[in-house]
Amino acid sequence: MVYFRYTAIDANGKRLDGTIRARSESEAKGELAARGFTQVQLAGRERDGSSTSSAPPVVYVRTARTRDSDLFFLFSQAASLIKAGFNPFDAFEQLSNRVHHKDLRRACREISEAANEGRRISDVMQAYIDLFPYNAVAMVRAGEYGGFLEEAFERLADHYADSTAFKRWFWITRLATWQGLIGLALATPVPIAFWTGLFAGNASSLWSRYFSILFQYTLPIGGAIFLLYYIIRSMLLRPEMTAFRHRFILRCPYGIGSRARSESLETFLWTLARLSRGGVAPGTSWTLAAASVPNAAMAQNLVAAGESLGAERPLSLAFSQTKFFPTDYDALIRTAEQTGDIVATLERMHSMTTEEFDQSRLKAAAGLASIGCLILVLGSGAMMIYLVHGCYSGMPEKIDTWMESP
Repeated sequence: MVYFRYTAIDANGKRLDGTIRARSESEAKGELAARGFTQVQLAGRERDGSSTSSAPPVVYVRTARTRDSDLFFLFSQAASLIKAGFNPFDAFEQLSNRVHHKDLRRACREISEAANEGRRISDVMQAYIDLFPYNAVAMVRAGEYGGFLEEAFERLADHYADSTAFKRWFWITRLATWQGLIGLALATPVPIAFWTGLFAGNASSLWSRYFSILFQYTLPIGGAIFLLYYIIRSMLLRPEMTAFRHRFILRCPYGIGSRARSESLETFLWTLARLSRGGVAPGTSWTLAAASVPNAAMAQNLVAAGESLGAERPLSLAFSQTKFFPTDYDALIRTAEQTGDIVATLERMHSMTTEEFDQSRLKAAAGLASIGCLILVLGSGAMMIYLVHGCYSGMPEKIDTWMESP
């Protein structure tokens, strides 16, 4: 049996794209007709794994980066339009006139043209590497293969809404860090200006000496540190460094690493269940679902675990080769393969992982808040210790020297 990609209209008048397994084109059309689909068009036939490995080379278009909030507004509107019955061509044509990001408007117009020509919109998204993260491209591609494009857009909208909310907690840590650094920079010239004026016999000009030291030494050094931070941050935010950043995130304490891990597993199982329900081959389903997880390091490991899958190899083989899932999950999949209840089992596993993800989100938010408080306390303490030590350490000896006492 082989796998056919199809385009059809369901009973509600919505356009669907997906795959179906059948022995011939006539059998595939008959199965789709039995589901209530009309205007069925078969786009071709493929064996398991061929659809994801024979893609043409991508010519990337470099643009300004998007924020998570930009992608939330885009995908939430796309989901609403598709749900209302608009086809992707009309949906992204309208979105190209509504989004504020200049490069995102351009990408929406190209996506609309691709949908009108019958090409995959995920291929256009993949070319805009700075606009659409790899997991957004993979989720849309999975929706195209499995026939759940509307759900894929809704899923991405929820993901970027949650990501935007979670990143707000980083502002607590950033604010505490920058407050500590700015306070230390402002406090550094105080003891130097004080003792310099005292020994010079002109203690009344403290503020002039303070600002002189501040502008000649402290601010230039602080500016150089900030410039170095900006350069390193820009390098780490490049798409090529995504896997490196995500490997570091998985090792982060305070619940941050466990949140990234549970979110990736929850996304993987959700996508795998939808693809299995759509009749996509096991190997193709695993590869598409693995690429859709938001942590690139975990995506690479999941893809590697599924490389052994083929048309006749079971999903349990890949589950047993990855160390991300408990051993009980492997047993569940083996039982489901024996009973033919794969989709329902994957959905139950997804429900279990969703509960873990909800708990990890709370732990990560509390962890970031505690990090911010810790930085604030340490920074304030370091500044007070420096001021006290700089101004009062050895004061009697210095006063004796200044007064030329015996």
